[in-house]
Amino acid sequence: METLLRHNFTSHYLLPANAAANLSIGTNAAYFELDDVNGETQLFTVVSNAPAVYHNNGIYDVVIINHDKFISTLPPVYQQKKKRCDLIVYTSLNQYFLLNELSDTASNYLDYPDQAGTRTGKKIQATKQLSESLDRLMNVPAIKTFINNFVIKRCCFFNKQPDAPLVNALQSFNRFNTLIKGGAKRANADIEAHGFELFDYLGRQSFDLN
Repeated sequence: METLLRHNFTSHYLLPANAAANLSIGTNAAYFELDDVNGETQLFTVVSNAPAVYHNNGIYDVVIINHDKFISTLPPVYQQKKKRCDLIVYTSLNQYFLLNELSDTASNYLDYPDQAGTRTGKKIQATKQLSESLDRLMNVPAIKTFINNFVIKRCCFFNKQPDAPLVNALQSFNRFNTLIKGGAKRANADIEAHGFELFDYLGRQSFDLN
């Protein structure tokens, strides 16, 4: 996938081949967490309070690509105003292909309009980042072919803070967090048109790679 980004993605969009260093890392750990710190992917194999939590029950070989870093190292005229998600995560055996947006947002999480009527909540912005990233990837024929080989395809918004209305009701949030351990599915026609599903993972909710 990294080669497809560096060559096929850039060729499709008439950009120079990308040579950014350290775009991807791998793991087969049974448990890992992912974070983005100063534009670099951070991988933890112990509990570390990072936004994205994974249980690798199938002991897959997992590749994590820093998609945000890749887009950010393309020519400025291309990347300008383009929303992009943080990570691409995929597994061996063509089982899981995932886009990740990571957040630690306690306020302005939901769909609140600003004075101009624009929806500005982090949940809305994260969905746009995931959807636009997916659109660009699926527009590249070689990448679309690669992705369509995977069985389970999701866009995942990981936010380690509770919904804004529950900030002052932590006990209720913890009950919700326990009941829906595997995240909550949201409908999104644009994402579903590409054969993906959209899921939210809040607090310590984890993605189980079974």
